Order: sequence, then structure tokens, then C-alpha cells
Amino acid sequence: MKKEIKIIFDILSILIVLFSLFMIVVLLLAETDSGLEKALYMLSISVLLSVFLAGALFNLLRRK
Repeated sequence: MKKEIKIIFDILSILIVLFSLFMIVVLLLAETDSGLEKALYMLSISVLLSVFLAGALFNLLRRK
């Protein structure tokens, strides 16, 4: 059961990271600088960092 949960967590983490990277690239290539685009850029960076943090915490808790 734990192995399946870890696989699902890993797949979701990878998908979220890829989506965040895609959003960052799209927003960097956009020519206009509206407030909404800046907010989406910051949101995608924060999601990306939170996924890395969640993965690190999950690995630390799993080892104990």
C-alpha cells in the first residue's frame, strides 16, 4: 500500500513540476507584462518550490 502511494505521489509531483516549468517558460516568452502574468509567474515558482519541499519532507519522514 505504501509503495502505491509513493508511486502516485511521485507521478503527481513530476506532473506538477512539469506544469510549473511550462507556465514559467510561457510567461517568460509572453511579450506583455500585466499584473496577472506576474502573479501566475510567482504562483508557478511557488508551486514548483513547494513540490520540492514536499518531496524532501516526504523522503525525510519515510526514512524514519
